[in-house]
Amino acid sequence: MAPARIGGVLALCLALALAAAAGASESVRLSAGFSPDRPGASTTITFGFTVSSPGGQVPSPLSGVDLHLPGGIGLARNTLGTAICVPALLFEKGPLGCPPDSRLGYGSALAEVPYGPLTVGERASVNAYRGELEHERITMLFFVEGWHPVFADLVFPAQLLEDRPPFSGRIQTEVPPVPSLPEGPNVSVVQFQSTFGPEHLVYEREIHGRTVFFHPRGVSVPPVCPPGGYPFAADFSFEDGTRQTVHTTAPCARAARGRRRG
Repeated sequence: MAPARIGGVLALCLALALAAAAGASESVRLSAGFSPDRPGASTTITFGFTVSSPGGQVPSPLSGVDLHLPGGIGLARNTLGTAICVPALLFEKGPLGCPPDSRLGYGSALAEVPYGPLTVGERASVNAYRGELEHERITMLFFVEGWHPVFADLVFPAQLLEDRPPFSGRIQTEVPPVPSLPEGPNVSVVQFQSTFGPEHLVYEREIHGRTVFFHPRGVSVPPVCPPGGYPFAADFSFEDGTRQTVHTTAPCARAARGRRRG
């Protein structure tokens, strides 16, 4: 084989090896479930993920997360987000800039950024709000409230979209680039936990001139649990161009298993 052709083959092999290494540079673990998990009950979806890299290195920053929700959860029957949160007011005033009835959930996040030989980390709170309709689609706003040195306040926009079986809907979230310390790389969100549902949420409305407080209705736990549990999945995109799809299941409630056996 000619030297030039040998060199070309070696270069191709090297490129494929580097691509395979890049594709395996991030490892993602997904968790999800219902609270409560009684079949047919109004519930709160809890979900989260952890991103890591070999050797304890800071993983490539996220650019998007697409969370797939189990079928049969009754997305159209919930009463979450009866008010609208405006992004400009959210940036300006934080959670106080949004009506209480626009809140959809809450959680926490952990971000990291390499700075010389050190890894600087920071925890932040997460609040989810109902945003304005876009092309007749429900939007969500994940407000990540952090402090220096890693990052300040951020808004991650998301859309609630239809999905194909075995899923009923998906939350498609865009993660914009997050600048870090001066001249440093973008921030990597390595842990994220949030809820979507009425747990710990209190709304209010006026009835005959009186303010009445109430808990909104969440989505419903599917009436029948599939063998192996309720399926969840998530697609993760990273700034380095890699993608990963991760699956997990939420266990069936004991009552649901008993009904299936009957």
